[in-house]
Amino acid sequence: MSIGTEIAKIRTDAGWSQARLAKETGLSSSYIFYVENDEVLPSAEKIREMLEPFHLDPEPLVRMRDELELDRLNLDAPTIVRLKEEFGELSASEREAVVDLLRGLRAPGNRDEKAEPARRRTPNESPA
Repeated sequence: MSIGTEIAKIRTDAGWSQARLAKETGLSSSYIFYVENDEVLPSAEKIREMLEPFHLDPEPLVRMRDELELDRLNLDAPTIVRLKEEFGELSASEREAVVDLLRGLRAPGNRDEKAEPARRRTPNESPA
């Protein structure tokens, strides 16, 4: 079952129209239509907003949304955990600098397809 289908089921089981859900949440009816028809992947916050009037736990749909987003980005949970471990303590400007560096490395002409992936050093190991 998709996020949109699940939200539509919750809404219709409660006897609510899209217009009523829109009024209760402050979201537009067209946005709810697009979500329910899987044309838009709602943010975690929007999922919470849509389920709050029904007093339901939004976290199962939020997790489903996160899994869909990871799949779309071709990432897996261990990769995300490692990125958080490596970069979670950086300031916003430091994170932006890392992103800029990565973009530069991935730019056409800068990629060496035969290069080996970087190996993680142990704390006592010095750079080569």
